[in-house]
Amino acid sequence: GAADGLGTYKVDASNNVSRVADWYMTNPAVNGDKLNFIEYEYNGDQPILEWDGINDPETLPYQTDNYQTTGAFCKLGDKFIVTAKHKTAGVGKELYLYDPTDASGPQLLLDINLTGDGNPDDFIVVGDKVFFKSTQSFFDWTHVPKFWSESDLYETDGTITGTVKVETVNSAIDKLNMDILGELNGKLLLSASVDGDAELCSYDPVAGTFTTLSDIPSNGAASTGMFFDTNNILDGWIYYGGGHLPTGAIYADRYLYRTNGTDVELLDTVASAVSEVAIYNSKVYFKALMPGVSKLADGTLGTSGFELMVYDPNSLISNNAFLADLTIAATTIDGFDKYNTKYEMALPEGTPAPEISGVAEDAANATLAITQASFPGTATIVVTAEDGTTSNTYTVEFRIASTVSSLSDLTIDGTQVDGFSTETLIYNVVLPADHSADLIPAVVGTATDENATVAVTDPAAIPGTTTIVVTAEDGTTTSTYTINFTIAPPSTVSSLSDLTIDGVQVDGFSTETLIYNVVLPADHSADLIPVVVGTATDENASVEVTNPDAIPGTTTIVVTAEDGTTETTYTIEFRAASTVSSLSDLTIDDVQVDDFDAATLTYFVDLPSGHSTDLIPVVVGIPTDENATVVVNNPDAIPDITTVVVTAEDGTTETTYSIVFTIAPTAVYELESNSNFKVYPTVSNKHFNVELGQKGGSVKVFNTLGEMVLSKTFYNSEAQINIEQNGMYLMLISNGTKKATFKIFKN
Repeated sequence: GAADGLGTYKVDASNNVSRVADWYMTNPAVNGDKLNFIEYEYNGDQPILEWDGINDPETLPYQTDNYQTTGAFCKLGDKFIVTAKHKTAGVGKELYLYDPTDASGPQLLLDINLTGDGNPDDFIVVGDKVFFKSTQSFFDWTHVPKFWSESDLYETDGTITGTVKVETVNSAIDKLNMDILGELNGKLLLSASVDGDAELCSYDPVAGTFTTLSDIPSNGAASTGMFFDTNNILDGWIYYGGGHLPTGAIYADRYLYRTNGTDVELLDTVASAVSEVAIYNSKVYFKALMPGVSKLADGTLGTSGFELMVYDPNSLISNNAFLADLTIAATTIDGFDKYNTKYEMALPEGTPAPEISGVAEDAANATLAITQASFPGTATIVVTAEDGTTSNTYTVEFRIASTVSSLSDLTIDGTQVDGFSTETLIYNVVLPADHSADLIPAVVGTATDENATVAVTDPAAIPGTTTIVVTAEDGTTTSTYTINFTIAPPSTVSSLSDLTIDGVQVDGFSTETLIYNVVLPADHSADLIPVVVGTATDENASVEVTNPDAIPGTTTIVVTAEDGTTETTYTIEFRAASTVSSLSDLTIDDVQVDDFDAATLTYFVDLPSGHSTDLIPVVVGIPTDENATVVVNNPDAIPDITTVVVTAEDGTTETTYSIVFTIAPTAVYELESNSNFKVYPTVSNKHFNVELGQKGGSVKVFNTLGEMVLSKTFYNSEAQINIEQNGMYLMLISNGTKKATFKIFKN
């Protein structure tokens, strides 16, 4: 009660407390006949010290030159596992190995958080390894304690490669809670969140197994955090402070608990906020708030503060209200577990309910109240613990056994039987022709009633019959389902489901179409044989492809059915595309053009005087190669040029024929009597004069190949045209409403 400040105290065998030093010892650990500890110094170096209990503590060497220990450590052999922070290298609070004989100081084992602090803490030695928790978080003590963190379990054997996450635990939990509880019988006990709930868990490092022991007991208050503190072991039990933090409270309503690794017991609900648990002279000492001063009405602490408490396990009044055995007609009930208080038993209708009995786990002190049942009905056993308040009620419900003996599902090799119905008992299944006689399909029947049993009997070979006998819960009602397996005869299907050339399906492919003609590019190499692949419709059929020696040539695809005799032959005729782009005939209004020749590309046709300008002659071109295409391009009016474009089969080679249509003039230089267009001279070795009238107009000049060699628009009534190459030309003059065509010669 005196305001002595922080310091180090000791308790003797008579429970006398005395102050031995002004320094504040944190994380004390026994090391032979000495103590290792860290002297608390906020933001100081906080090195590991060694104390014999009499003289002043000594600082172990080689710690503080470049590193600052941060409070957590444990002994591993003759070395220490410590949490430290490098002063200059930018490494946060991480895991180090410290050897007092190594002048280089602590050695980094693992940088858990590369951008902050890994915060290794709660070191527990199990065998030759140290287990610890890494919490990458911020913890605020100024208000209600809060975590923003993820806590994982790690282990280290003191080497870099042996410092790793314990994935067996981390994968099974959401995160670790505040403290690792301790080591008991070679196993690690810890508090963890599992599926959102706080659980007491066990990890066996040798077997590598993780077990959830039980829900961590609470006082029923809303939970905002779990707290566990320093622990110790007495007579095979770990004693600890545990509980839940009520919403808005500063301190948890933590009470004294103990666990033996299997059971969890609440020992006291008087002293709260239990922490700093230690064992001395077979008694449990701990720090706690005294009754009546744990919290005032406004949530603040009372004036008495924390006190040193002692608990004697030998004065324990049992709260054990479990059964050690539960029997029906003197036989232990199936699946008995003391933590399971609800059971049921199905009996045939008309059967009397058997007698139940039980044996208390604390047989010397607990009491039993047994109520037998009529049938159908429920029998009960109420177990009341020595404390007179703790109780468990075990129930056994006796009900009428079901007579349902049907299947809700029936599968063969994982797939439901075709046409399955609960009421259908017989099925005929045809297996593929290549099915091995000694390969028995896996049949699984699912009972409609989960309490019914299913027995599957397979045949010795296929063909054969599988039987599925369903026995109802009553043990007498049965139904038998049968599956008759046969093997299909070999298939006679010899068709293709697909046919490809160089990975692309043949144009127009159909299973029924057997002959295909494929045109390859004109420059396709004769010795480059396309890759033909045929896919059989029946996967058991065989496909044989025979290629030609060269192109053009024929590829044959022979499909042989599964029966080995039925065959179908597909053929692909390959040839190179033609480059012929000429005409074999050219007609105007169904009359062949005068002097037509496939090699002559330009024709001049004078239409009669008075021919209507909008009456376009019908031009038809017949290609020399039937696979070539012909496109006729007509002008909008006459006089003008019709072009006939012939594209060879290869798609690129083209030839253009031109027909220059003119209308016979009524005067020497005019094509229309009402036209004002004139050209003079029409034969010249220099230039040609053109009279366009007042509106001006456009002038286009074409050579005998139909190619336009000049196109100009003039806005004056007269123009002068120059042509470089000698030869005959066609000059087309228009002013938007009128057109006229003139033949001119440059010499």
